[in-house]
Amino acid sequence: MHKRDRWNSAEDVAATWLTAKGMRICARNRTMRGGELDIVGYLDDLLVIIEVRSIDHIDDLQNYVSSLKVNHLIRSAQHRIHIHHWSWPLRIDVIYVKWTEVVERFQNITNT
Repeated sequence: MHKRDRWNSAEDVAATWLTAKGMRICARNRTMRGGELDIVGYLDDLLVIIEVRSIDHIDDLQNYVSSLKVNHLIRSAQHRIHIHHWSWPLRIDVIYVKWTEVVERFQNITNT
């Protein structure tokens, strides 16, 4: 499987998993100034941005997302909020997918 196909498959797995958990997904793969947002969804009264990572190993998951990547996610989320005039509270999560299974989810990686 090519890297791009595997990544798209990981996003499909994550989107299905999130929907089953009650999240309403409103956008996927939104590219804008500052970067790309893999999944944008709503859970209750919260706007949630999800970074999806396809992994081979579950060792040291926190090192898969750098502080630079977190800053890009924050800027992209703020830009999307601004252009759509959204006022919901924001949370940024990371979901790790190994082949066809969600193996871990870190919520609120910005600790805001």
